[in-house]
Amino acid sequence: MSLPPELLQEIFVHLPAHQVVLVGRRVCREWRALADSESLWRERCRREGYQPSDEALVLKDWKMFYFLTKARRNLLKNPRADEGLRHWNIVSNMGDGWRVENVMTTHPNEGTTKNFVTSYGPCSKSQLVDLRKEGYNDYLMDEVKPHITVTDCFHRLNDGFSSIGTFSIHNDNTMTMGNWDDWWRWELERDEVKRASRRI
Repeated sequence: MSLPPELLQEIFVHLPAHQVVLVGRRVCREWRALADSESLWRERCRREGYQPSDEALVLKDWKMFYFLTKARRNLLKNPRADEGLRHWNIVSNMGDGWRVENVMTTHPNEGTTKNFVTSYGPCSKSQLVDLRKEGYNDYLMDEVKPHITVTDCFHRLNDGFSSIGTFSIHNDNTMTMGNWDDWWRWELERDEVKRASRRI
C-alpha cells in the first residue's frame, strides 16, 4: 500500500533536501517523480521564504532555484585570506605590498581570523568569478535575475593613504565604495546581470 501523494510530498518537504535528491529518488519511480516535481520544490521554497525577485515570474526549475538560493555563498574564492593570496591576481603591489595578517581589531565579518593588509603605496588585486561555472545558467540569469552581492574587506597598515575600491561586472557596470571604520569594505549589488556579462 502506497501513501497518498499529498502525504508523501509533506514527508519529503520535511526531509533534508540533499537526502530527497540523493536517496529518495532511488527508491522507486513514484518517489523519483515526486523528488523531481516542481510542486515539491515550489512548496519548499514557499515554506523557507525563497522567492524570485519578480513574484510574477513563472520559474521553470524550482529545484535549481531552491539549491542556489539555499546555498547562497560568497562567490569570491579565499575572501578571508585563509589561504594567503591564493586565487587572487596581484595587479599592483607597491610599498610593503599585499600581506596576510591575523585580525588585530574587530572584523566586520564575525569569525574572520585573518585579513589582507596593504601599506605605503598603491596595491590592487583582482579575481574573476565565472557565474556559469558557479551554477548560474542563462535561464536563471535572464529570467530569475538573482540578487548578486560581491563584498571584499581589507585593513590598511598606514592611515596616511586613501583607498579606492572598484568592482565591475565584466566591464559592464562599475561601482566604487569607501571607508568603513578601521576597515575598508567594498560592496557591489546587482539585481540584474545582462546575458553578455556572466563574469564578475
